[in-house]
Amino acid sequence: MIKTRLTELVGLKYPIIQAGMGPYPVTSLCIAAANAGCLGLCSTFATTSRETNPIVFED
Repeated sequence: MIKTRLTELVGLKYPIIQAGMGPYPVTSLCIAAANAGCLGLCSTFATTSRETNPIVFED
């Protein structure tokens, strides 16, 4: 485990940020990154409603 201001502020295990990839909402990748202790971000480009990407709008 590496301690930095980022890891302490956000509660991460590693100071790694997996960025969203443009118009491709690869939720499995951001979930895997988050489960590994990194910050996983999912792209919401062109996601406008619950119908187009229900995972982003999940309650």
